[in-house]
Amino acid sequence: MTTNNNNKIPINTLKRFEEYGDIINNTFTKEPKDVTQHILKIISHYPVKLYSIDKMSYILLVIIAPGFYGISWVCTIEDKRSQGYGSYLLDKIHNENKGIFITKVGKNTERAVGFYLRNGYRIIHSDNECTILVHINDKNVIDF
Repeated sequence: MTTNNNNKIPINTLKRFEEYGDIINNTFTKEPKDVTQHILKIISHYPVKLYSIDKMSYILLVIIAPGFYGISWVCTIEDKRSQGYGSYLLDKIHNENKGIFITKVGKNTERAVGFYLRNGYRIIHSDNECTILVHINDKNVIDF
């Protein structure tokens, strides 16, 4: 796997990610405005896998530790939302990777919370600032 010289981001991940730059910045219109810089920061610190469907939808899977993953920056272009693309990608992620999956959504994101709840996640924390959800797809890993 080839990486760029500045950090450990695989070149093929960067190329695939760059294809989504316009989609990402058009989808995430709230703060932070320059989402691509935030994602580049994440992928410069952790190994990641980019799951996508034909430039319509993507999810960045952050590999925090063996069996522990972060779901980051779920993105589906506006006219393709609510058609199952995000759920399909989450299912694919869960089938390929066993363990604990965690995600954090900001305030005023009831739609995002509903998305995760419909896909088997449970709320483990919620306050005025954020909601943290977790999904466990291998009971041998841990059970709450």
